Amino acid sequence: MPRTFLQRKKYLKLAQCLKVIGAIFLLFVGWRLAMIAVLYIAHFKIPLNDLAAKPTQDFWDFSQNYDAGNFIDIARVGYNKVTAAFFPGFPLLIFAAAKLFHTTKLAVVSLVLANILTLGAMVQMYRYAKLTSDDETAWESMVLMIAFPFSIFLALGYSEPLFLFAAISSFLMVKKGKFIEAGIFGAVAGATRLVGTVLIIPLLIEAIIYAVKHRSYFRPLGVFLALGGIIGVGLYYRHVLGDPLAWLHSYGPTTWNRSIGLGAFYNLKSDLIIIFHKVNMNNDTFILPWTEVFAVSFALFGTIVLAFQKKWSELVFVVLGMAVILSSGSLVSINRYVISFFPLFIATASLTKKVKYLIAFLFLPLAGLYMAMFSKGWWVG
Repeated sequence: MPRTFLQRKKYLKLAQCLKVIGAIFLLFVGWRLAMIAVLYIAHFKIPLNDLAAKPTQDFWDFSQNYDAGNFIDIARVGYNKVTAAFFPGFPLLIFAAAKLFHTTKLAVVSLVLANILTLGAMVQMYRYAKLTSDDETAWESMVLMIAFPFSIFLALGYSEPLFLFAAISSFLMVKKGKFIEAGIFGAVAGATRLVGTVLIIPLLIEAIIYAVKHRSYFRPLGVFLALGGIIGVGLYYRHVLGDPLAWLHSYGPTTWNRSIGLGAFYNLKSDLIIIFHKVNMNNDTFILPWTEVFAVSFALFGTIVLAFQKKWSELVFVVLGMAVILSSGSLVSINRYVISFFPLFIATASLTKKVKYLIAFLFLPLAGLYMAMFSKGWWVG
């Protein structure tokens, strides 16, 4: 009888798990269909930015705009001293998947991978938020993430989906006491984006807490595998470019307009002047100041909430990650970086769950606007 009861309990748990995954999948499909509808309308209603968009003007050309095209080019022909700014995690994954399935259509491969990884990130977001808070917050967090104004970058061939999946998984594993797995996912995140290199600190905090609480001092050492990400990047760049710090040396005023300094804060000051004094509002980049101020404000709000909730490892991840960005001398693409800091969505959801997806609903018009503009080659981050 006990065995039958345990088996029944196991099957019920599996059924509940499959039900949740099915609901997440339907949410993902609905999000993608809504996005495609917006993009299709924009294809006929919004003028093309000839300076950035693909000249053929085909509907799916937008999927290769800006950095999405860079990832595809790296996977196709390899690195040079300029493209070294893009960490190799995602391009190598595109290359490996293309080889595995014997295809040369790298743009299609990058799109498929990005969407699979985003679906995986949604599942991991739900699991982590439920583990650290409650079921209601978990659903709210996930919906906020895909309704976020800059969620377009989770649907295209960018590195954000891979980073999100790896970063959330590393936190989930370390919370479950699976330190080797946490270190491996941390290494993947570190090999995908520069901000992933700071993951070792919050993972180490969780490892120390576990070691003290359980008096286990060897298992938590597995989190140091996360250092393999940046170490692997250095070794790879040394092999292909002869410079282990090629990613750092690729930054500069003539390439990616980044250099170590306080330029990001001056950018923020300029954005506020433009917004409040309506200076230079007639140029093509009028939307960028609003975008950058919104991203910084959202990050600041979430950071304050995390501090009040005393979620120290998540707080350290966001603070150190934002410090890396703000010390890079520019606010360029900060909206995409903010997507990577998943604890911000959980922190916000913990407060907004009382109004049942209202904030996510308010985000949707902005998300649609940015999707439409990006699809026609306008720079949105």
